[in-house]
Amino acid sequence: MRRIPWPYVLPFCNTVVAAVLLYLGGQERAHYFADKMSAWDYIPPATQIAYLINFPAYILWSAARTLLPAGALAQNGCFLVLILALWYLIGVWVANKESFLSLARVRRARAWLICTVAIVGTATVGLFALADLSLHPLLGLGGLCWCLSLAWLSVFTMTQGKEKCQRAPG
Repeated sequence: MRRIPWPYVLPFCNTVVAAVLLYLGGQERAHYFADKMSAWDYIPPATQIAYLINFPAYILWSAARTLLPAGALAQNGCFLVLILALWYLIGVWVANKESFLSLARVRRARAWLICTVAIVGTATVGLFALADLSLHPLLGLGGLCWCLSLAWLSVFTMTQGKEKCQRAPG
């Protein structure tokens, strides 16, 4: 049976979905701005869903967009590149999760590194989610879901690493 190439399928699918959602959100935002003058904080639901699905990329994009030139093409292009990177990493993890902690000497350090990254990611995502929860509830809920997912990854990695370390000879 042929294995699914997750590191390529996940980024492609999520980038296409995000691009469509960002386009639809841009169309809705243009119509919304035509009717109201004070809509600077309005984020259309389609755009919120794109941010929700890719919340870690949204956090990095929020930090980087001050350095980017103004304009939807540069802003959305950067966000789509971050989505590619995020889902590529997730695809690599999904494709290799059986052998991810396989080497006897490296597995403890690798497990601690993944756990540390997941804990820092959980805290960062949680703080951004709580900040967005009052203004854009959809974004905040997406961030909290990612926060829980990263916390689960941390616990999963540590239990898998500990279990494999105990079973390994030497």
